[in-house]
Amino acid sequence: MDSAYFDSSIFLAIFNGEPSGTAIKQLLRELRRNKNRVCTSIITVEEVSVASYLGGTGSGDNYAKVERLARIHGITMGISLRAAELEAQLIKRAQSMSKEERKTLSQRRKWDCFHIATAIEMRCRWLYSLDPGMLNCKGLIAGTHSITFSEPKPSAGELSFEKGISIH
Repeated sequence: MDSAYFDSSIFLAIFNGEPSGTAIKQLLRELRRNKNRVCTSIITVEEVSVASYLGGTGSGDNYAKVERLARIHGITMGISLRAAELEAQLIKRAQSMSKEERKTLSQRRKWDCFHIATAIEMRCRWLYSLDPGMLNCKGLIAGTHSITFSEPKPSAGELSFEKGISIH
């Protein structure tokens, strides 16, 4: 059984009724039909809950909403160490970036590293995101991990990843 990882942007698109939500739901049905597991991090619950607090409604039951769509994984020692390793790689790569690129990277670095580390530790084959910053991380992460980073788009029949980018 293969696994797919959904980052927070996927859930936000569904919960906020964004146009991409329809394609995401189709992809989710396709993944399940093909007996693939969908995973995410507990960090997703935090990230999708921010909007609820900003709107003054509290967190609602965002945990349950996320859990209906994906298996939620906590932060383990392995995930923490993997995230630290990934962040160190990003910091080293950032030394050759412009000041503006480093600023953008540093704002998102920790959260993205935890998402990617969770996907790696859960042995996910695919990491789906609508976040260009997350999708661009594939070029910054070195290693032997085989995860395809992709925007969430269902295929016709078999899972295809024309727009996907692999890390090997």
